[in-house]
Amino acid sequence: MLPRKWKECVKVIGGVCSELDRLTIWPSCASSARERDNFYRELYETEFLTSNSLYKSTITHLTFNRFNIYESKADYFNNFSKLRYIEYKNQRKFNVFYSNTELNIDKNLWPNYRLDTKIENYNWDVKLVKLNT
Repeated sequence: MLPRKWKECVKVIGGVCSELDRLTIWPSCASSARERDNFYRELYETEFLTSNSLYKSTITHLTFNRFNIYESKADYFNNFSKLRYIEYKNQRKFNVFYSNTELNIDKNLWPNYRLDTKIENYNWDVKLVKLNT
């Protein structure tokens, strides 16, 4: 789980982890929706899009636990040269009667990925599998 002051932690990981194959990230316990939204935006747009972190050339499997898939898109991960899978675990399902076809994930935001979903009682998971292009 990332601490509230997550930037320094991610900077250390990005600076020393040159052989990292898998990474699982839990967000910090942000106290407001605004803090969570800022965290998502900064992580995706600053760390993933513009940083020179070493792990971008080695990670094959990236897992986000309790991240909102609707705040993300494939473009954020273009700099991950070996990435094969992105998972979004523990998506909150507010209506327990949703079916697989009712998840409104914009597939246009995920070109060259296959979306696999697993729906449980109150949560659902998404696994994005990068297609060979």
